[in-house]
Amino acid sequence: MLLLFFDLNFFGNILSSSLKSSVSLFLTISIIFFYSIPIILNNYKNYLDIKNYKIINLIFSIVFIYLVITYFNYEERFVEIVYGGGIFYKFSNLIFKSNYFFYLVVIISFNILAISVFKDNKNIDKFLNFILLLVLVFLEPDGFYFYETYDPLLYCVFLLLINSQQFLLFVEKLNFKNEFDVLLSMEVIEHTQNVNLFIQSCSKLIKRNGIMFVATINKNLKSYIFAILGAEYILRWLPIGTHDWNKFLTPQDLEIITNKNNFMTDEIVGMKFDLFSNKWNKSYDTSVNYISTFLKN
Repeated sequence: MLLLFFDLNFFGNILSSSLKSSVSLFLTISIIFFYSIPIILNNYKNYLDIKNYKIINLIFSIVFIYLVITYFNYEERFVEIVYGGGIFYKFSNLIFKSNYFFYLVVIISFNILAISVFKDNKNIDKFLNFILLLVLVFLEPDGFYFYETYDPLLYCVFLLLINSQQFLLFVEKLNFKNEFDVLLSMEVIEHTQNVNLFIQSCSKLIKRNGIMFVATINKNLKSYIFAILGAEYILRWLPIGTHDWNKFLTPQDLEIITNKNNFMTDEIVGMKFDLFSNKWNKSYDTSVNYISTFLKN
């Protein structure tokens, strides 16, 4: 009970401090908006449709305007030199010598992100999306806001975790056919629902004579003992239930599937973990972990 009280109190202090300074909330929203511009432009008509903006958007916008104008004080925290802040904050102060342009961007960002994340979603999905956004908002503990902190993470969260129809439409329109020389699939394939479809999709991404590396787990009694009983239940390296033995692939099965999808097998090597050196090493033993190298025909 005491631990729970401490955690809630700790989170409450973070939330209170963030709202007072408005740093976490407003700067993060503007940065998220900046990285969402390609997604927004992909379906801009939807964002221009006035029907998507409800009364509640107006109410929250008014509250947002009050909070951002009243409490935003990023420049006061660092006196002479202001580090980071994002492109909209920098542009506002450089061109207009004030934060007013930045305030406008924050309000626009808030409404557009609300449509992106919450529109056409079930209540449970809205709630989970909101939690993920909170994680992003309170991600930066030291108060300095740089794009490099959010760049790769944002796209991973937005396109892989957040359930959004707008983001799905964006991903579906992407076309990366025959673009890449090398593709790495490291401990991924054993978690897919349709292995053939996965390899087929990989084949479309790689150029002719390109290389694909596939690291996975063999399917036999030994792999069940080591990868599931050992790693999950005994050593607790992974959460219980991470792996499904039925989805494991023998090197022969993987080779058959890849050959059907315009790949030629180049090499198959085993991987063994050395407990004494705490390192993974190549091995001739492919009975548990192995890496296959394939060339695109």
